[in-house]
Amino acid sequence: KCEYGSPEDFLCQALDAPQQQAVCNAVSLLRKIGACQQDTYTLTPLGHHLAALPVNVKIGKMLIFGAIFGCLEPI
Repeated sequence: KCEYGSPEDFLCQALDAPQQQAVCNAVSLLRKIGACQQDTYTLTPLGHHLAALPVNVKIGKMLIFGAIFGCLEPI
């Protein structure tokens, strides 16, 4: 759970704040792939696993699902 409000509001306070559109796009992607709740900024179980991986979220989701379905070889 994000205890600091929306990511947009929190990150706009950074010294070198990212563009607001970039943050909106990132949150949208997280919601689209199922890593973040649709109505809140809470991570789903998938989101928690993706947060632990040092890879792009799309690649991370592919790796997680590949492991679940036992098809890592093609990946």
